[in-house]
Amino acid sequence: MTDLFTPEPTHYDLVFTDPALKGLQVEMRRMSLRESLALDEMRLSSDGGAQGNIKRIRRLAETVAAKVVSWNLADELGRPVPIGVDGLLDQEESVMDAIVSSYITAVRGVDAPLDEASPVGAPPPPVSIPMETL
Repeated sequence: MTDLFTPEPTHYDLVFTDPALKGLQVEMRRMSLRESLALDEMRLSSDGGAQGNIKRIRRLAETVAAKVVSWNLADELGRPVPIGVDGLLDQEESVMDAIVSSYITAVRGVDAPLDEASPVGAPPPPVSIPMETL
């Protein structure tokens, strides 16, 4: 019998490009491919009318909140916002959208842009291939 393999847990430190979210720090656990597909389905579906959309947004918040390891969110009075679906739903819609979008970007492995352009090196030297008649 072979030894069983358990992958190390993967965590993501989310990156936010919106200047209004400067200083926001969110650490998330990885999600399975099944969870990722379900998340896409929740994000991209728009059928079901108003009630269906409300349920879909709540399920989306539940799915994402379950993966939060830590965050530094505070309310208007400076009190820490508890991690969980209620804490996420108590945020402005733009904050939840930014967290979801950044999480998906992290999970899908899309790299952040480079800080500076890659240096241009010298062109390779010409290659000479000897040709002889056989």
